[in-house]
Amino acid sequence: MSFCLLFSEVNRPKPAVLYRTHNSSRDPKQNLNYLYVSPVANPGVRGKVQKNSTVEEEDVFSPWSRWSRCSRRCTQKRTRRCVQPTACDRDVVREKRVCKIARCLFFRKTTNGKNVSAETDESRKQNESQEDELWNLNRVQRRRHKSGVDTETPKIHLLNRFKCGVSPVAERTPEIWKNLRIIGGREAQKGSWPWQLALLNRYREPFCGATLIAPKWALTAAHCLRRKLIVRSGEHNLMTIEGSEQESLVVEQHVHPDYDEATVHNDIALLKLRKPFIFDNHTQAACLPQQQDSLDADSRGIILGWGKHKSTAIYGTDDLHQAEVPIVDPEECQKSYDTYPITQTVICAGYKQGRIDSCAGDSGGPLLVQKNGRWTLFGVTSFGDGCGEKGKYGIYSSVPKYVKWIRKVVFKHS
Repeated sequence: MSFCLLFSEVNRPKPAVLYRTHNSSRDPKQNLNYLYVSPVANPGVRGKVQKNSTVEEEDVFSPWSRWSRCSRRCTQKRTRRCVQPTACDRDVVREKRVCKIARCLFFRKTTNGKNVSAETDESRKQNESQEDELWNLNRVQRRRHKSGVDTETPKIHLLNRFKCGVSPVAERTPEIWKNLRIIGGREAQKGSWPWQLALLNRYREPFCGATLIAPKWALTAAHCLRRKLIVRSGEHNLMTIEGSEQESLVVEQHVHPDYDEATVHNDIALLKLRKPFIFDNHTQAACLPQQQDSLDADSRGIILGWGKHKSTAIYGTDDLHQAEVPIVDPEECQKSYDTYPITQTVICAGYKQGRIDSCAGDSGGPLLVQKNGRWTLFGVTSFGDGCGEKGKYGIYSSVPKYVKWIRKVVFKHS
């Protein structure tokens, strides 16, 4: 998966070279004029463009070169050169982006270091006992009615003191679940996936996804973490203010203690929000699976995101897209990834013939499966080798393998 770098710089030797970061969510129409309003990008650069005039970038610069090979820093570059000296002198524009995770995995050394918990056996058992009392979804509590008859009611676990995994919009229009298998997926109906979150960087640019699991907690990929993050719910079209959006600043980031940046193992993280989201038609929480839950090969899941609709696309989609993908047997998936180990902590999903897959910008988003009539978060989008390529599958962190850790973190920090 690829996502935008969070820095930009300007360095202007002669000929001037303008550096900028690739923004996959930028509208191409907005991209034409933002750089070349006289004086050209920098008051210190000589140019023939009259003050306050606007020149379209496409008219004065050559087409973009191909992206360079992935560097050891996991970045790629591309350039375009001035072809109208009267407008842009001899400027060169260079753009940089982070490679898809899969393309830079094998440049790095594998690390085996692990964080060891300092808690004693006694304290661990005590904590686990308290957590089980609060969290076990199968546990029921006894309630005595006025009639004196004991009845059993489901115990609401600490994350979800509310009904999870139900979309108010989708319940009113059940036909939206049909015809998901369209090449590359299709645009989702607004409000049909109210737990889907957009993850924004310090410049308020969306670059990853996340899933709401409680009013103040979200789950995403560890490789999506940045120093400052904003989470937005109720989002559908990234270019339009629709009135359904809510935003909250991330105040705590909890990356899995065994996350390995080099191999992207245990690529999962929890985000605690400053203010809780208010649940409405466009903001709800997805259900969490139980620790023993598993998915059979060829069962179906739903993936969501604003990522690219194909690997060659420059920008992600403006509207939230959805697609249905089959779960792939781990042995079959291992053949696809050769030397990269497919462990029990990941879920492999996609089509052998390709075409439908998650792509750049979808990282951190959900892999959802409907269980007992409710949408349950089984996977977190991690990475893939290309997008929708034949014989390649998407890799998702398996949420059931991390449910115990999720419960422990939320229990401790709530």
